[in-house]
Amino acid sequence: MSSNSSGKPSVGDFRLRLRHAVAELPRSEREQLLEPIDAHLEEALSTSSIDAEVREVLDDLGSPEMIADAAGAPLGASPRPPYHAFVALVVLTVGSVLLPLIGWVAGVVLLWASSRWTLAQKWLGTLVWPGGIGLVLIIGATAFGSPSSGFYVVPGTALVVLLFAAPVLVAIYLGSHIRATELI
Repeated sequence: MSSNSSGKPSVGDFRLRLRHAVAELPRSEREQLLEPIDAHLEEALSTSSIDAEVREVLDDLGSPEMIADAAGAPLGASPRPPYHAFVALVVLTVGSVLLPLIGWVAGVVLLWASSRWTLAQKWLGTLVWPGGIGLVLIIGATAFGSPSSGFYVVPGTALVVLLFAAPVLVAIYLGSHIRATELI
């Protein structure tokens, strides 16, 4: 999307309203809908277009709400707040401690159900030590256990620490990369 037709305030407003109206569509459907509309606006308008030409092109397209309705977007939809994404992260990390495997599976389901992360970020959250912190704690308990008397540490201590740190670091990374809106 270049800037030659976005110089007109009504075109920018139209594009923003359209993105808000189709925000709840799956990303691939949203992109399939928006790309040809943006291309049409770029082709039909230029920075020298007069307001009457801009209005005519926009009127021919129809209202953003009408376009969204025709595409099957829920009426009156607005992007969900990111609280569900934070719940996914909490369940993925803390849930895996409280219910080692079940909590992690629930977190992964929430992670994949959210459209706030990219595919690569979802895979990262899924594959970094499946089972989450809870499984790492169980592994750590066996590594730091006491065979008969006293405390002992196995050579794999650094690995256990890494296994514990990895899910926490991934959760921090994913938390910092939650997209604020679905409009991009």
